[in-house]
Amino acid sequence: MRTSTRREVLKTAAAGICASGFPTIIPSSVLGAESPSKTVQVGQIGFGRIAKSMDVPGIITCNGVRYVALADLDAKRMALGKQFIDAYYARQNT
Repeated sequence: MRTSTRREVLKTAAAGICASGFPTIIPSSVLGAESPSKTVQVGQIGFGRIAKSMDVPGIITCNGVRYVALADLDAKRMALGKQFIDAYYARQNT
C-alpha cells in the first residue's frame, strides 16, 4: 500500500479547487452564442470590379462573418466600398 506525501495531497487539492472554480472565472458572454470567437472578422483589400460584384456580396451574407476593414489605393473605390458595407449593415439592423 502506497502512502501519499503531503506535497501530492496539496497538488491534488489545488487542482480540484482550480477545476471547480474555472467556470465561474470566465464570463458567460465568452462561451455563449454571441461570443466574439464565433464571429469571423474580415478585412477586404481592394474594392474593384471582382470584389464589388462577387467577393464582398458573397462573403458579407454568410452567417458569423463581419467586415471590419477595407483598403484600396483608389480613394473613390474605398469610399464606394465603405458605403456598400455600411449600407448592408444598416439594412440588417432595421
